[in-house]
Amino acid sequence: MSVSVFFSNKNIQIVVGKSKGKSIYIDRLIEAPMPENAILNGVIIEGGGEAISAKLKELWSVNKISGNADLIINSPQLISNRVTMPLISKQTSITDYLDKQANPDEFGRFESP
Repeated sequence: MSVSVFFSNKNIQIVVGKSKGKSIYIDRLIEAPMPENAILNGVIIEGGGEAISAKLKELWSVNKISGNADLIINSPQLISNRVTMPLISKQTSITDYLDKQANPDEFGRFESP
């Protein structure tokens, strides 16, 4: 089981899932408000680390999460892209769709109307 944690100025999002071959399976998505005055523009401010740590311990306990996690901090210094995906069957691989969304050659390209 893999755990990824995403920090923004306003929220903490936790995704629990696994990958098998070229497929990704998401078991749980947990969202909670970021402690007030903990992060500003992708930087954890003084005293914010303790508040974030306490919140993560609470979320780990309440949601029975175990193990290590990958941490992602939203920052204006990084490029991120939220993708809206269509519903697809379990037999269909989403790898091709995600590869196209993440392909830098496709950024800013539009098809002719």
